[in-house]
Amino acid sequence: MAVGNSGGQQPTTVPDAQWRQDVIELTNRARDKQNLPPLKGVDELMEIANQHASDMATKNYFSHASQDGRTAYDRIKPFAANAYTGENIAAGQQTPTAVVAGWLKSPGHRANIMSPNFREIGVGLARNEKSTYGRYWVQVFCGRESDYPVVINLDAYATSTADVQLYIGGPSDAERMRIRNNTSDFGAWQPYRKTLNWRLAGTSGRQRVEVEVEDSDGLPTRSYDEIFLTDR
Repeated sequence: MAVGNSGGQQPTTVPDAQWRQDVIELTNRARDKQNLPPLKGVDELMEIANQHASDMATKNYFSHASQDGRTAYDRIKPFAANAYTGENIAAGQQTPTAVVAGWLKSPGHRANIMSPNFREIGVGLARNEKSTYGRYWVQVFCGRESDYPVVINLDAYATSTADVQLYIGGPSDAERMRIRNNTSDFGAWQPYRKTLNWRLAGTSGRQRVEVEVEDSDGLPTRSYDEIFLTDR
């Protein structure tokens, strides 16, 4: 994609970790408008993306290929061999809003963002003011067949209300599910639904929602997501 510095400045006190999560939320908002399920941010993919962003910023280059010859697939393969993978990169954009808008305007990058084959995402951001572009952004995508993510509020960084919306991934023959907050007991089994309004435990701080889904053979899968509940 074209490299540029479009978009207004955000306060420099915003942590990079929050900016990376903001990129995921903006990506999921775009997918939601196309009736596509949200992508789940995964720690391993976040690290893979961040390592490539840092490598580009430190060594002052801009390419999908690392200078050691590795491709995006090579970097993602240790986490998810034989899975659908993809990568978007950008440089120079000053904010999460600007970088996602740029990707969405580019057909190839938009195709990655909108691919129904992907379920998980990682985002990297690195800064080097002495480099050509200053800021380097990376999105990596993955679609593992065995992965059924739970996503809170389109994978937003935080929420100011305990009332949230869940996206609950499950196999094609999913029949029922049960849910719990943090380490509480699971609630009663209920029919499987992909989306559900839910209430967090209600105290400020990091909140976890865990979901167990059973298929038609009674085989369970578990997944969870976390979100920071701010003081209200």
